[in-house]
Amino acid sequence: MKHLKVILIAFILLSLGFKSPGMFTYTKIMYYRDNKKLMFEISFYNQHLDDLMSKLTGKKTVFDMNNRMHRFELWEYLRKNFKIQINGKPSKFVLRGSYSSGDQKVIILEVNNVNEVRSLKIKNSLLFDLYPREQNLIEFLKGNRKFQEVASLEKPEVGFFIIQ
Repeated sequence: MKHLKVILIAFILLSLGFKSPGMFTYTKIMYYRDNKKLMFEISFYNQHLDDLMSKLTGKKTVFDMNNRMHRFELWEYLRKNFKIQINGKPSKFVLRGSYSSGDQKVIILEVNNVNEVRSLKIKNSLLFDLYPREQNLIEFLKGNRKFQEVASLEKPEVGFFIIQ
């Protein structure tokens, strides 16, 4: 049922024909038990990152991950708008890097020393300050199980509870 909800929302957003490339981000979360780490891959449209950087710097700017100031601004923005709780405890992430994929930039975050994930709570308010109709699609992969949720301006927090 959750898969259908995510697909339906993505279809509706794409079919509305916004001026921007799309009104959503996609976050893929993967748990690596052997390495005791949780990886987050957050996909942004390049245009949205340009708009975000322009807002943060106060001048028309094209986002460049190789620019120290841009990385710093993005880091501060992520720390403010992307919060993680693992097993009920706030967790800090590190910025591991990025890569490009077509018209998108994928930002990679990591949480280390994660022995087990029984619950995961994410506050994802990324880009809501620029695009109030933004939808943040979140997918959590743990082993062969997949969990999906959608964060929005009205509901920026989503949670996953894993029953063993």
